[in-house]
Amino acid sequence: MIARLCVRYTLACLLLAVASSAAIADDMVIHWNRIHLDAIRADKTPPPMAARNLAIMHTAIYDAVNSFDQTHRPYLVWANAPNKSSVVAAAAGAAHTALVELYPARAAIFDAELDDSLTEIPRGPAKSGAQFGRAVARKILKARRNDGADRVVAYTPGTAPGEWRPTPPAFAPALLPQWPFVTPFAMFAGSQFRPAGPPAADSDAYTASFDEVAVMGSVNSPLRTAEQTEIALFWADGAGSEPPP
Repeated sequence: MIARLCVRYTLACLLLAVASSAAIADDMVIHWNRIHLDAIRADKTPPPMAARNLAIMHTAIYDAVNSFDQTHRPYLVWANAPNKSSVVAAAAGAAHTALVELYPARAAIFDAELDDSLTEIPRGPAKSGAQFGRAVARKILKARRNDGADRVVAYTPGTAPGEWRPTPPAFAPALLPQWPFVTPFAMFAGSQFRPAGPPAADSDAYTASFDEVAVMGSVNSPLRTAEQTEIALFWADGAGSEPPP
């Protein structure tokens, strides 16, 4: 769902802001979104990091394509697309540059995909769109370079009732404990719309929620429907999947 929301947002912005250019570039956006989802599955990227990576790529594509007709406010990059350059090439160049930095081990795959994306575009001014898209993506990447995603945060699991701690069978550590400190893409801070915490561990509300999870989450729950089981598996972020919602 994160992936679908990102590509839908990009396409919506492109269609609203630069209708004439976007109509040409939208297939390329979808194509590179699929390439990105393949990378997420292969790299086993955790959902929060995948969401950040998708946002970087789609923001780069949007700013690159928006630069052709300039009828909408860009996210970051104010620029004039080269005269007679291809908007399709710009979208592909932006996506490629973002993905090579985000998933460097798959650079050869992305290079081949870029060559394929540019096959139908004639040499000369049209193909310069790819260079322009790359330049836009580099500015987006530079802006996110110190956004806290790679910050090292020490995390010690709690021991009191209701505090999180690793659970069997994997006893995996906390997932990306630095994420509360990552600079958001649109909000002022990650805490801007943060809801209140869970109810106290000794409250009736907590007990009711705990009992519901125990019953609905048991292996052979008598209450869980087949549809609810499928929904749970979808949200589980299992191997070989892209991010859940």
